[in-house]
Amino acid sequence: ASLVDIKGVPDLDSLINKTISCKIVSINIKRKNVVISRKDHLLEEMSQKKQDMLSEINVGDVVEGIVKNITDYGAFIEIDVVDGLLHISDMSWGRINHPSELLAVGDRVKVKILDIDDEKQRVSLGMKQLSADPWQGIEDKYPLNSKVKGKVINILPYGAFIELEPGIEGFIHVSDLCWTRKIRDAHEMFVISDTVEAVVLSLDLEKRKITLGIKQLEQDPWKDIESKYVLDSEVNGKVTGFNEDGAFVEIEDGIDGFVSKNDISWTRRINHAYEVLKKGQKLDFKIIGINKAFRQLILSLKQLRPNPWPQIEEKYKPGTIVEGVITSAFPFGVFVEIEEDLEGLLHISEIDKKSEGSQGGFSPQDRVTVSVVSIDKDKKQIRLALAQDSSSRQEAPDFPQQENKPQEQANDNEAV
Repeated sequence: ASLVDIKGVPDLDSLINKTISCKIVSINIKRKNVVISRKDHLLEEMSQKKQDMLSEINVGDVVEGIVKNITDYGAFIEIDVVDGLLHISDMSWGRINHPSELLAVGDRVKVKILDIDDEKQRVSLGMKQLSADPWQGIEDKYPLNSKVKGKVINILPYGAFIELEPGIEGFIHVSDLCWTRKIRDAHEMFVISDTVEAVVLSLDLEKRKITLGIKQLEQDPWKDIESKYVLDSEVNGKVTGFNEDGAFVEIEDGIDGFVSKNDISWTRRINHAYEVLKKGQKLDFKIIGINKAFRQLILSLKQLRPNPWPQIEEKYKPGTIVEGVITSAFPFGVFVEIEEDLEGLLHISEIDKKSEGSQGGFSPQDRVTVSVVSIDKDKKQIRLALAQDSSSRQEAPDFPQQENKPQEQANDNEAV
């Protein structure tokens, strides 16, 4: 029965009394037995028909066929006795995720012959080739910097694909969504089928890519930043974060600044900005620079006030004896606070060598009487020594205390 038909015959009785053509497969003389195959004859006949048909058709011909099977990568189309593959990439100029979006088994379709393999008797077919390539003349349809509208067809965390017309898509990267807000995921901005307006940023004809931008519909606020934020002017901002060098400050939506830890106080020794500032704290700052490359204003807190070091130099002349509190101890010496936010270094070489311990037995919070050895106003450093004779202490004039300590209240809008 396996040699009766190519696909098998469900009812062998249907062939009774019918004349059929067969091919002799084998002859057994001893047993007086001959094995014939109708299937082999049909296969040879079909192969000949395929050859005849393949010799009649040409690349570029438009033919009609029936969809026999659909797979993930395409569809098989029966054209008379020849099966052709219609690959998913040749179905539409536009984006499709599965062939079943366009075809169903049994559909009668028109296709274009793209390639013929006579040896394997295979034909490659195309549907999209029945219409003109939409990328022809694309530069004229979508010139650079022109405004376009399209439909969101796919969204990824780093951007979205926009269909401008069937077969023509553009891509908007998250960095091109907004001048003033940092978008981390395109899903925050789009949903499928949204209609959006954008600007054409670039065209890559070879890779068939169009780059679009939405933020370019508006002027870049940093383009004329100097006219709005003038050097030496004051602005109000909110502390948003820290790094080892200072603090980040939000001036307004899309305009950020940075204040170095060295620009927080004239006198206070600050290792980390968070020792003085708090996240969410609002303060006034002075603009001392503009970094366009990093889109950042360079800010200062201390420059809202005059430099006090000329007065400090006048007040604490060498030999002046003062009483202070030890704030920290290190192998090289101890720091002594001689007035609020003003420290001097009592170097280990200046500590009485008869004292016990590497810091003369001193600990933080200890009170100590010291004398001023020197002041370097450029480096903002005061060097101290242990006072040898308290009776020779010089009376220092009153030094104005600093006002407004931002660390006391997170939102008092005051500077250090």
